[in-house]
Parts: sequence; structure tokens; C-alpha cells
Amino acid sequence: MSTLFGSLSVSRQSLQNMQLGITVTGHNMANASTEGYSRQRVVIEAEKQFDGVHILGVGAYTNQIQRVHDELLDRRIQLQKSDDGMLQAEKDILDLMEANLGQIIDRQSLSAEGSAAAQGIGAPNGLGEFLDDFFNTISALSADPTSSALRNQLVQNAKSLTAKFNSNDKSIEDLKTTISDQTDFQISEANSLIQQISELNHAIALDENKSRGQSNDLRDQRQKNIEKLAEIISIETSSLDNGIIEVKSGGVVLTGVKTPKNLLTSYVDTSGALRYRTQEGALEIAVTSGGLAGLSRAHNQSLPKLQENLNELASEIISRVNSIYQEGYDLKGNTGNLLFSGTGASDIAVDEHLLNNPQAFQGSADGTTGNNEIITKLFELSLERIPNLGDRTLSGRYAEVISEFGHEIQSLETSIVDNNSIGTMLTNKRQSISGVSLDEEMTNLIQYQRAYQASARVIGIIDEMVQTVIGLGN
Repeated sequence: MSTLFGSLSVSRQSLQNMQLGITVTGHNMANASTEGYSRQRVVIEAEKQFDGVHILGVGAYTNQIQRVHDELLDRRIQLQKSDDGMLQAEKDILDLMEANLGQIIDRQSLSAEGSAAAQGIGAPNGLGEFLDDFFNTISALSADPTSSALRNQLVQNAKSLTAKFNSNDKSIEDLKTTISDQTDFQISEANSLIQQISELNHAIALDENKSRGQSNDLRDQRQKNIEKLAEIISIETSSLDNGIIEVKSGGVVLTGVKTPKNLLTSYVDTSGALRYRTQEGALEIAVTSGGLAGLSRAHNQSLPKLQENLNELASEIISRVNSIYQEGYDLKGNTGNLLFSGTGASDIAVDEHLLNNPQAFQGSADGTTGNNEIITKLFELSLERIPNLGDRTLSGRYAEVISEFGHEIQSLETSIVDNNSIGTMLTNKRQSISGVSLDEEMTNLIQYQRAYQASARVIGIIDEMVQTVIGLGN
């Protein structure tokens, strides 16, 4: 049977429940703009007591302060952030390379050859323009083979062409150094986050062992750090006992409790590829997404491919121009010299004998002053389709290389836009579940306030009843 003091106890517990509800509501409102915060709610359940005959209600108790979130949605957002980190990191590097190429790539009209390709790679400081200038000067010289001015101009244009090849190759090597610096920075960030997540695991386990509820704010902070880590490296998460989250990458466990199990480092293997492994034990980590994956893709695939294509083009120019040129004679009857030295984009250069004396250009096929056969053959080389270049002309092959590079950037841009749309949708979905609505919190606040006032009124009535019972004894 219920007693007055039993009823008093019920009302007292109700006051405590409502007071806790007001506190949690105020906490939600205070963190309405806090990044990564998940709203909390008080879960109140009915207390029951069996007296041998009846099941009597004895009020309510606070079961827990619940963190409102969707674990599956959190994991989907982690994947989206990893993809975004990878795509953005790779695109940033390729954008820098595009600027260094000095080309304005029209990604709406990319083709191997023709007017569209020519428009697509148009720029006053691009390799394609220097190549055109070189052969245009040869064409002009064929009409006036003894012109000192045209010979000087030809040597200068050849020098500009080789300098652009050298510059492009150096830009690729410099970008690899930039990637190395960015990799070191991101690994430092990742290791710091792994350490923080491990420390939060320990704090959460310790805190939750002391109470029957969850350490909601610490869990929010941990989730925020996990998502930051996902932007850097591909991760998989799993829940363990005592509220601990285990984070793996490529099957290798990274986080621990208080101290990490493994930290990251990078290295360049014997083939020149950028790879990742653990600091202790050198366990290989296959990074498939995140910023580190984007950097390694640019370092191991995109830039080497572009460098190889430029080397191939430079090598063909060196060998084919020299094979024609060395058969010619200069104005003094000298022959056998080369126009270009070097083997590829990194070291192609105008041969010293010609660089120091442009009049020594070997344009005659028979040693006579007005003969232009060698010059004509050099110009015809610009129109020749070369088997080693996929039956493209020299200019056509360069347009194709730039076209492929432009398609790669365009593909990344499209993927980034699509991925950002997915990210926005997922973020909005999570906000609708975990975000704080001030209107809703104000409604809850009024509800808790009125319930508190009602419980206080019940206590007042019980007090009057107790006073009446005491008065009966008098």
C-alpha cells in the first residue's frame, strides 16, 4: 500500500528528474553551434514495485542521458570524408602542375589533335607554343636559308623549347618534394589524432565504469577526431567493450586504450613509389582513401605518367631532329654536329656549337650556300606521324598528353562535386537526427518547468496532509 512518505519520495524523485531534464536542455542549447555535438535527452522510465498483491507505481527514475546519433550514418560520413580527402589532395597537386605547364586546358574540347586540341592547350608560355614557334621559324628559314636574323631566332626558339622541357620536368620533381612535405604534415596530424583517440578511449572507459550512463561529450569528441582522421587515411572502426572504439587502417590496428598500438610513417620504395607503414614493426599499410591516398596517387601515378610522356616526346625530338640535322652543312661547309643534346625532358639542350654560333646552323644538304633541303626536311618532320608516338605528329602527341592530363583533372573535379553533394545530404541527415533545435529545446524546457512545478505542488499537498495527520494526534 502506498504511504504518504512513499508519495513524498515519488514527488522528490520527480523533482530530481525534471531538474536533470532542465540541466540537459540547457546543455543542448549552450552547444547548439558546437561542431560535432550530438544533442542529448533524458530517458525517464517508470519505477515499479510488487507488494505481493498488486503492482504499484512508485514514480519514475532517470535511466540514462542518451546521446542521440546514428552509428551507421556516422560511418557513412567517415567514408565520404575519406573519399573527399583523397580527391581534393590529388586535385590540388594536379592543379599546381597544370599551372606549371603554362597551359590553359579547355576541358570542354579535349581531343588528341585538331583545332579543338589546339584551342584546349593554348597559352603563350606552354610547351606546345614553343614547339610551334620552333618549327615556324624553320619554315621561315627554308625560304631564306642564309638569313642571319632567322638563324639567330631559330636558335633562341630552340633554346626556349628546351628550357620549357627542362622547366616542366623540374616542376614535376619539385611537386614530388611538395608531396613529401605535405605527407609528413598529414602523417603528423594523423598520429596526433590516433593518440587523442586512444586517450579518449581510456577516459571514456574510466568514466563509464563509474556510472551506468555514457560519457556523451567525450564520445562526441572522439567521433569528431575519428572523422578528422578519416580525412587523412582510410580507416575501419569497430566497437569493443567498455565503450572503446578500435580504429584500423588496411587491417592494421592503430588506436589503443590510453596509448596507440601503432603510429604511421611514410617511405619511398626501390621503385620510387610513396608508401606507408607503421613506425614500429614496419607493417605495410594499404591506404585506399584519405588525403594520404590522394598524395600517393599523384606521386606514384599521375606525375610519373606525365613525366614519362614528356620524356618520350623530348627523346623523339632529339633523335629525329638530330638524325636529319647532322647530315647537313653550315655556311662554311662544316657538318656532323647535332642540334640538340641530351636524352629526355630533364637534360634536352641546344648543342653548344650552335648555341655559341647560330650561323653554324647546318641547313644545306650539299654544302652550297642557298640549299635548303635539310631545313625543309626538318619542317616536314613537324607534319610526320611518328609510330613511336602512336602515329601522332610531335604537336599532336603533345596535345594528346595535355588532353589526357586535362581529362584526369576534369574527372577529379566531377568526382569532387558528386562527393560533396553526397556529403551535404549526409550532413543534413545527421543534423536532423543529432543536431540541436532551439525551438524543440524551448518546448522541452517549458515541459520540464511545468512538471517541476507540479511535483513541487504535490509535495506541498503531501506536507499539508502530514500536518493534518500529526494534528489528529493532538
